[in-house]
Amino acid sequence: GAQALAGVMGGADSAVSAGTRTVFLESAHFAPAAIMGVARRFGLHSDAAHRFERGVDPDLPERALERATALLLAVCGGRAGPLQRAELPGWIAPR
Repeated sequence: GAQALAGVMGGADSAVSAGTRTVFLESAHFAPAAIMGVARRFGLHSDAAHRFERGVDPDLPERALERATALLLAVCGGRAGPLQRAELPGWIAPR
């Protein structure tokens, strides 16, 4: 099944539990025009959709990812992998 609806809702199958040993952190920015109406169309209202529809600081996701990684390592230990960056140019039309 789906892992997430970008900028709107995460999937239950991707949640962590007491047995989780490997974590992949993802942080993204979505343009308001790309998210607007998606939550309503799918009946999935979330804090994430509410924020992205109104616009968020595009620099925040990378800073938040670095902070979340630092907290996770401080609390749980382990090691962090490299930061991967992917940028999509503009709006991608639906199929």
